[in-house]
Amino acid sequence: MKQQPIDYLTITGRIDKRFIMKMRPSFPTLVLLLIVGMFLGHTLMATLPAAFGAGAPSVRRALLIGIGKYQVLPRLPGSKNDIDLVHQVLVSRYGFSEQDIHTVMDEAATREGMLAAFNRIVKEAGPNDVVYIHYSGHGSQVQDLNGDEPDDQLDETIVPADGRTEGVPDITDDELEEILSRLKTPKAVVVLDSCHSGTATRGLEVRVRSVPKDNRVTLYKKGGVTTRAIVPVNLHPYVLFSGAASHEEALDGPVDGRYHGFFTHSLFKSLQSAPMGASTSEIFSGAKQELKRIQNQFGRTSMPEPQLEASTERIALPFFAAFGEESAIAKAQTDSARRSWVAVQPQTGDQVMLVNALSLGADPGSVWGIYPEGETAFEPAKAQAFAVVKAVKNQDAVAMISPKRAKVSSKGRAVLVAPAPESKAIPVALRNVPPAQAKQLKELLGKQMGDVKFVGDQEFARFVVESRGDGLHVLSADGTKELMALPVKPNTQAIASLSQVLVQSRNASQLLNLENPASQMNVSVRVVQVGERGIAVVSDKMEAPVYHIRQSNQPRSLSNSLQLEVASDTDAYITIVDVDAEGNVNVLFPNSYQNPRYYPDGFINAGRTVLLPDSLQSGNQAGFHWDYANPPGVDTIRVFASTTPELAQRIRQAVAGGNAQGLGSPQKTNSLAHLASLRQELVGSVTRGLITVPDDSAAPVSQPAMNAVEQPQVAMVDQMSVQSSVPEGIGYIQDSPAQSFQPDPSMPGGMNTDQTVDSQMQAQAMPVGLPVSDWTAVSATVLVQP
Repeated sequence: MKQQPIDYLTITGRIDKRFIMKMRPSFPTLVLLLIVGMFLGHTLMATLPAAFGAGAPSVRRALLIGIGKYQVLPRLPGSKNDIDLVHQVLVSRYGFSEQDIHTVMDEAATREGMLAAFNRIVKEAGPNDVVYIHYSGHGSQVQDLNGDEPDDQLDETIVPADGRTEGVPDITDDELEEILSRLKTPKAVVVLDSCHSGTATRGLEVRVRSVPKDNRVTLYKKGGVTTRAIVPVNLHPYVLFSGAASHEEALDGPVDGRYHGFFTHSLFKSLQSAPMGASTSEIFSGAKQELKRIQNQFGRTSMPEPQLEASTERIALPFFAAFGEESAIAKAQTDSARRSWVAVQPQTGDQVMLVNALSLGADPGSVWGIYPEGETAFEPAKAQAFAVVKAVKNQDAVAMISPKRAKVSSKGRAVLVAPAPESKAIPVALRNVPPAQAKQLKELLGKQMGDVKFVGDQEFARFVVESRGDGLHVLSADGTKELMALPVKPNTQAIASLSQVLVQSRNASQLLNLENPASQMNVSVRVVQVGERGIAVVSDKMEAPVYHIRQSNQPRSLSNSLQLEVASDTDAYITIVDVDAEGNVNVLFPNSYQNPRYYPDGFINAGRTVLLPDSLQSGNQAGFHWDYANPPGVDTIRVFASTTPELAQRIRQAVAGGNAQGLGSPQKTNSLAHLASLRQELVGSVTRGLITVPDDSAAPVSQPAMNAVEQPQVAMVDQMSVQSSVPEGIGYIQDSPAQSFQPDPSMPGGMNTDQTVDSQMQAQAMPVGLPVSDWTAVSATVLVQP
């Protein structure tokens, strides 16, 4: 039967038209009808906008759930810090009001409490509202009861604080989907930083955010929630981020001095630095770049692969935007701060208090820019002063400003300029190692390196040495990957090998810790690999690409010769640095072998994607190749980009160890003093020389024996094989001669090794507004096998 169209009378019920026609109202009746009509009309006009969403004001609402303390399950030390970080960024950068952020933590985050909170935000959020929902805690799995999980027949779950207690089931993805599908706004983002694999870990303080699957299937049958199968995934009214695939483990551990969920930390690092108009996919890519940065710090060749689920159209829109809202987006960009900030409160003398700054990285030694009330652009050149954090009190930080006579408003704002320096001491934990054997190992390693810190069971360890029946096994920080094995009674050679692993980690950490949070540049680096059917692809996976050492009789290929794809949104001078498996630091690009016309001085234009080198064939435009030679192991590649050639040259000279002969060959160094000096240079470039940053890692340390650096043999233009005398690491093969770079005479020879965090800062008063060189850095990790 054909349906008749429904008119507005349907709202108040049907009226018999014949009855209306027969009515002959008197004058008083007409007046009464007129009054009633005006009242109904006013009421209808008032209710229609609410019913259809037209003209309703937009509110930014957030629900933040963090569970670190479970009733019967392992604790997660990073969950509270996750929520502190998310809260601070939403308020300071994205315009959320405190009154519209609902936080549910620990004991309050029971199953009943969480479901009530989910239902509350769905009910309160209007069609024009912005909604952000974040969960940091354990995840798990349970048997699929409605057939919507054909791959593994398991539903994913999030685990409430009272999870796994008697009679309390997890919250399944079906239940969560049924609630969130009722959201009236398309401007919603949901982040689940948990995992569902149930994989155990032997790590000390790097923990997986999962527990074994729940076998109490009868609990879930009682709920009878079977709605997800009729809600297509691609019709979600929200963007869904998750910290890992359903078969992977999301990680919780110490990052940049604080415990966090790795994905939450990475996502909000991206949100803090991305332009306001950045798309959801760009935010996601930035998070993956940050995950790659911390991947090598934990001795991992892979990281859990974060997931992004939304329609293609929604992913292309700004993070909190909805369809057809260009004007609202432009307004948000104008009203919002370019970066996350904290309030500044002047103290006595030259001290200031940075309020709630710990969540944004206010560790002792970190550097902050001070700005006036209402500042949103936070240009480094316009900072009124700079400050170095001296101590932390709860969530606040006490900092010393420079210049000392700078006027700081009681309603001023501060942004992070440089993170705290990486400590030179390498924390190592011994597990199940007999006392006599442990004593010998400590003595030998102490003599070899001198800067190893042996930590207890409740402290973070970058490496774990575990004793088993067949000897000693060196594990990564999370205890899931074996890096090397040592004999029961380690000899000098074995200790030297262990020292190389530790040095590589320390040097890589020093390079990875060189960051510029104030940068306005966006740079990306990706590794070109062999894809399916031998087709070259650009890898964006979280698993390190595998390379093999190229033998002299092997042709050059994407499995033994490195190619990188680099892009920048700003005209930039590129410097590419490699830390090999022995801790040697190599300047890969620019180099003296490259063709003078091939990106001279490493300069690339904005908006252009550059392939380095351009080809693996002989006679390429680049004039060189990067072929892999010994040693095998994990290599960390760090790409620095700067806006001025002077700063680029300082970076190259510092990384190369101040080589007086220029960068004519792949120079190697194990000296932390040069990396500490580089940090001084980079911080100084942003702070206009107002701050000299103390750094205890500049102190001289003993190093394991290094292989002698040989000058690489120059191959003929048409020669395809690697010469036998190519040095260890990434070897250069020259296709045509090129000019060498001369050392920068302004490069300082180092820094005062007696400085500590508590030493006096050197300051030179310089006018505000002086031009500042911008720079940034991104990373990639590769695995080299024999």
